[in-house]
Amino acid sequence: MDDVIGKLHGIPFSVKDHISVKGALCTHGVGSRADYVSKEDAWIVRVLRAEGGIPFVKTNLPILCTGYYTGCPNWGNCINPWNKNRNPGGSSGGEAGLICSGSSPFGLASDSGGSLRSPASAVGICSFMSTPQRLPPNILDLYLDSATLHPINSVLGPMAKTSDEIIYLMNILFSEKIYEL
Repeated sequence: MDDVIGKLHGIPFSVKDHISVKGALCTHGVGSRADYVSKEDAWIVRVLRAEGGIPFVKTNLPILCTGYYTGCPNWGNCINPWNKNRNPGGSSGGEAGLICSGSSPFGLASDSGGSLRSPASAVGICSFMSTPQRLPPNILDLYLDSATLHPINSVLGPMAKTSDEIIYLMNILFSEKIYEL
């Protein structure tokens, strides 16, 4: 097993649009940012890359992450994999739908008013919202500071099919790698 590098070696993962991934679009669902490309990874992406994970796709969200319905002018509306006449909720509905459909093994999203929890329950997957400021909220390419939008802190966290996967991912995110990076 000497060729295995990290706990996520070679595993792809998806990332909600507003979390920075170097070289990828970071639009926040806003038309004026349709061509904006991130210059560096957010810390949460760096931690998972350091463990061998591979960010492979960015996922849809409502404009500025404000809504319980996921869709925006840049990418259109999300569809719930269980019922094409429904939406997977918001604002992390793009992540939830992709993971539920088996198109991504796990993903990174955020929550400030139910954005991890609501979509996860709408499609039958798991997510975890940690205590605010337990994980640093550094998204990097902040279009608008979330503190101006919500009276509570925005929290980054994982989404996956099972609670065991969430526990595995949170052990990685709460590891020494955070402090090293």
